[in-house]
Amino acid sequence: FIPTTAGTGSELSHTFVLYDDESGEKITSYSPHTFADIAIIDPSLTLSLPPGVTAESGIDAFSHALESFVTIRANPLSELFSLRGIEIISRNLRKAFTQGFHNLEARYAMCFGVCMGTMAIRSSGVGAVHATCYPAAMKYNLSHGTAIALMMPPVMACNLISNIEKYAAVARAMGERIEGLSTLEAAQVSVEAVRRLIADVGLPTGLSQVGASQKDFPDFARTVMKRYAHHVANNPRKITEEDVVAIYESAL
Repeated sequence: FIPTTAGTGSELSHTFVLYDDESGEKITSYSPHTFADIAIIDPSLTLSLPPGVTAESGIDAFSHALESFVTIRANPLSELFSLRGIEIISRNLRKAFTQGFHNLEARYAMCFGVCMGTMAIRSSGVGAVHATCYPAAMKYNLSHGTAIALMMPPVMACNLISNIEKYAAVARAMGERIEGLSTLEAAQVSVEAVRRLIADVGLPTGLSQVGASQKDFPDFARTVMKRYAHHVANNPRKITEEDVVAIYESAL
């Protein structure tokens, strides 16, 4: 397997996604048979990625590192990979986005960050960011990375109180100045830092920007709780269908 983007981590993953033409749903599944026998990761092959694809794939990679750090299945080993991925991707995605055609160092960093996040989710998985992104992506014809970008900050804000210390650690790993702040204030900084990263790489920051309608949210929430219950169960905060509707509303 030789990847040409720095995002999904499929070169190190046993996850695959199927698209149902009849229902229009994306279905995630897993099999040991989908692991590559060997992965050759050459960052020079990502130099030609357009800025938009760089941003979308990079935010997807960042979400893997972030979500794997806070899920209920996170463990001491996965946390090492997760935090390193958060640090590397957040500090190099802007460079890859703006200088990607010639900045091999930034491209290398992004490929490395992808590996960190992907290895983390192998044991700790993802949560409500991924669960909520799928219905919006399908309804509004969004790329996976764009849907992730729209849902990540509002899900973070919802999850914040479930593990304030970890979200403060996210802010620290992203290079934010949190000296003198309380742990809660530092955790809140992480949400704004992620919003700023998303905006800086040109991705939409609100569902209203992609034509979303509030009337769709109850259906989205039902889909999340039924189709992506395994991600919801792994979320650091227990959420209900009503909570999911509220997350979508805050994402507008």
